[in-house]
Amino acid sequence: MYSDKIDDVFLRHAADILADTNTGLTGSEIVKFCNSYAIDFNVNIPITSSNFGSFGSVVPNKRTALYKNLVAFNACQQFKIIKELSELDKFANNEDVKKLKAQLYERFGIFETTATHTKETTTSQAADVIAEVLKVLLDMYNNDDEMYLVDGDARLSHIKNYEKVLNRMKAQGYFTKLSSDVLGGYEVELSEKCFTYPQNKGVVVDSVVDEPKKDLPSVFVSYNHGSSDFVDKIEKSLAGICNIKRDKNEIGDWGSISDFMKTIRKEDFAVLVITDKYLKSTACLFEVVQLMKDENWDKNTMYVVMEDAKAIYSVVEQLRYIEYWTSYCEELSEAIKVLPPETTYKQSEELKKATTIKNEIGEFLNKVSDANNPSTDEVISRIKHRINPALF
Repeated sequence: MYSDKIDDVFLRHAADILADTNTGLTGSEIVKFCNSYAIDFNVNIPITSSNFGSFGSVVPNKRTALYKNLVAFNACQQFKIIKELSELDKFANNEDVKKLKAQLYERFGIFETTATHTKETTTSQAADVIAEVLKVLLDMYNNDDEMYLVDGDARLSHIKNYEKVLNRMKAQGYFTKLSSDVLGGYEVELSEKCFTYPQNKGVVVDSVVDEPKKDLPSVFVSYNHGSSDFVDKIEKSLAGICNIKRDKNEIGDWGSISDFMKTIRKEDFAVLVITDKYLKSTACLFEVVQLMKDENWDKNTMYVVMEDAKAIYSVVEQLRYIEYWTSYCEELSEAIKVLPPETTYKQSEELKKATTIKNEIGEFLNKVSDANNPSTDEVISRIKHRINPALF
């Protein structure tokens, strides 16, 4: 039961239900969600395009496509993917999907949280394990010790199989890096999640800033740095009515930009300041990709279309941006092919992100161009009204 993968039979069963011919995900939806998870978890998946080939020569059907992609992930990741897909709005009244989710928790709930050996481990017990491991790591961090755990580290000897705990914590986003060496030790880099973990009672972390006021809505601002002056105006105008989340305020020195980008889905609103450079930036559009993972991603999203990006209201110009990303992916892919794989790890990551952007940017541009976007002269007041209508 306790292995690195969810049971193969269950994966096939889940794929059959979630990708059902009549009621399940479409081929393009499967590719969209799987590509996003592949980026999040740094996993190579076999089916990255909804083009299944003539007469199914690449993959026979969408159920098989979902199954093949699920197999590429580890157990914790598989659990998260099946759980989140089951919770999509389109399955709200689907009894088969509800039963699938119940079976997932019944048989593989151990993979939802970091856990010890036993099947009976509860969520609170798992939280205690995380807190114990984090206490050791945060003590090391605060004392400026090297973030390295030796094989059988005495500080974690009271935790059974802490190596498995570490790996599951990595899968759940607690570390930006967890690498083992031939001696059995682990080099660790902590993510922002470690410093805000609610179970860290009594643990003082020098780098933690005061939590923002909880009674105010949060607004994630996505922008290219060329628009910093305009974003400064937005931030100043919204002071006191919301908590602004922007990179320069949220990412400390040498902090993880990618980790911050992924938080866009957690905020109450998103404001996208769109320029030509924004639409050609992997970093900016990676934030958009994170946002688009949610089925109703555009519900609380506001667009600010700057002067040099107004061409996107033209279908021809939209196609040019799609062409830009297609060419960029082809160029990057060809450059990577001629080099040893072990030397191009980070560049391959860039290709994964760019490929997902290429697949999603058409939908994004169509959504933006279809919206009744206020002019830049009045957009800030409209944003304030959207966030807090009571002020007007």
